[in-house]
Order: sequence, then C-alpha cells, then structure tokens
Amino acid sequence: MIRSLAVTILVSCALFSRGAAQNITLDSARHTLVMRAGPFTAEPAEHSEHYGHAGMMGSDDPVQWFMWPCDAWLRGFALRLEDTKGRELPLRWIHHLKVVNFARRQLVYPITERLIAVSRESRDVKLPVSVGIPVRAGDELGVYVMWDAPADAPSHEVFIRIELQWTPTNLLPRPVSALPFQVDVRFAVARNTFPVPPGRHEWASDFELPVSGHLLIAGGHLHDYGVSVRLEDATTGKRILNIEARRDSSGRLLGMPRKLLALRGEGLRLRAGRRYRIVAVYDNPTADTIPGAMGIIGGLFVPDDLRRWPAIDPANADYRLDMQLLGRPAITARRAKGGAQE
Repeated sequence: MIRSLAVTILVSCALFSRGAAQNITLDSARHTLVMRAGPFTAEPAEHSEHYGHAGMMGSDDPVQWFMWPCDAWLRGFALRLEDTKGRELPLRWIHHLKVVNFARRQLVYPITERLIAVSRESRDVKLPVSVGIPVRAGDELGVYVMWDAPADAPSHEVFIRIELQWTPTNLLPRPVSALPFQVDVRFAVARNTFPVPPGRHEWASDFELPVSGHLLIAGGHLHDYGVSVRLEDATTGKRILNIEARRDSSGRLLGMPRKLLALRGEGLRLRAGRRYRIVAVYDNPTADTIPGAMGIIGGLFVPDDLRRWPAIDPANADYRLDMQLLGRPAITARRAKGGAQE
C-alpha cells in the first residue's frame, strides 16, 4: 500500500514539475520529498544595488516549480549543494534560496508566502512532530536561488538538493499549525535594501498584524557590518526580541542565531492591531558607504485563529508585481483562497 501511494505521488510530481532538469522523489514511509535540480553555474553576485524583491531584483534563478502532492504539515528541510558526483559543495556559494507557496500570502505583507527562506548563515531545520506548516495537495511551490560564489571559486556544475520533511494528516494528536513570519526594515517588492554610511546607524519600520498569535522561532538576516536586528513595541519602546549577529574582528558577518521562543511556554505573544517596530543596527568601520544592506526577521507564527489569516488579494499592486517578478501569472479573484487552511 505504501509503495503504491508513493508511485502515485511520484507520477503527480512528474506531471506537474517545471523548471531546470530535476528529479523529485517522495518517500511515504520516511515522510520526505527530495528534489535535486541542475546543473547550475554558481557565479558571483554583483554587490551593488542588485538586491531587492525580498533579496533580489532579477537576480534569482528559478530552480523548480512543482505541485505539492498531498495534504500534510511541513516540519523540516535540509539544503545541500552538490557536484555532478554528489559531493558536497560550500553552501556559502548562495546568497539565499527560497521556496515560495503561490497558494497563500504572507501575514504582514500582501505578497506570496515564502514557505522556506535559507541564507548562507542558515542551518537545516527540523521541527518537533507537534508543530508543522500546513500544506495542501495541489499547492504550487516555486524554488528560487540567488548565487553569490566567490570570484576565485573553482568552476563547477552545481546541483541543488532539498529534502523536505512532512507529517501526515492522520497523526494524532494533530500538530499545531504554524505559518511563516517575516518583517523587513525596508519592505518593497522590487528593492528592499539600503546603503550603510561609515559609523553606527539604525534603520526601522513599523508594522501591525491582522491576527494575534505567538512567535515560536525567530532568526535574522543581515549583511556584513550588521550588528543586530530586533523587535520593539512601538507604543512603549520596549524591546521584545533581539538577535545579535556573530561577526569576526573586522565586523564581517559569520552567522545569525536562531531563537527558540517556546521552550518554556507558548512563545512571544504578538497582538493584532498593535504597532510593532523592527530595527536593524549596522556599524560600518570603513570610510566608504556600503550598498545593498538588509534587515529582516523571519520565523514561525501560530495564529490564534487560522481562519483569520489574510487572503490573497489578486488586485493588490504589490501582489501582482511580486508574481510578475517570480515569473508567474497572478491568480484571478475566482481562484483566490480565503485565509489559511489546515
């Protein structure tokens, strides 16, 4: 029975996959879906004003589009870069990789959900079996990568291997449904970067949530000379979350920690309609203005009422531009889904 189910889903994946040469394998016994796509050429990014569109502007390579094959909860991922013989290559050759869920919008911003977002400082994620991100059979996913290999990196044909771990819907007790959370100090669909002059500076942006809930996990994304990124209550000025970068002696970024906020409770409480602020801190020790900086906090958010998750608005200008830059047609009002679904 398991083998029969796996074969059926594999056929579905083969029928609906589009993009680079790829191989998608679903293991119903291990509850994993593995995608291997390529070959690609890892090239240096142009470090100027190229960043935008949540980290790119025309610089992201589409890796793969495919239909998710079954109702489930996504609970983990592992990313590897490999050569033609399957040997591991440095993950630092990418600036970021993202998996977009075209079936759902983000919580704070009216653009498509970034189901997974991985940067060079990220690590693999595996959630406890009691938590997962709900995905439905037929949800269209898109995988995109922006390369940033060193100029002196050896020439390689690079393959991207992503393993997605999922939980079946017949698990009891049912997992808690958590959805991706992202806020940005310079949110814009086409460009979300800013220059950093010499010295210490802060950039901030206020936001509100349409639904209350708890933030379970949080991580940050900064560039070189980034010091920290934090959340504040904009009304009281109280700092409610702070993520400090790991840096070398020159201030260059080594990594960003991941905060587990629900180890002793439900996580960080965030309330609908209350104003919050994201603040990014940079300290540039050079005499030059550094272009292309970013300040983002991402994580997993458990809404009090999943039914109140905002629906895609096909007429929204930011949504339509987002879909255009992702190379996908905007959905029609008739096809738009209401809120999130378990």
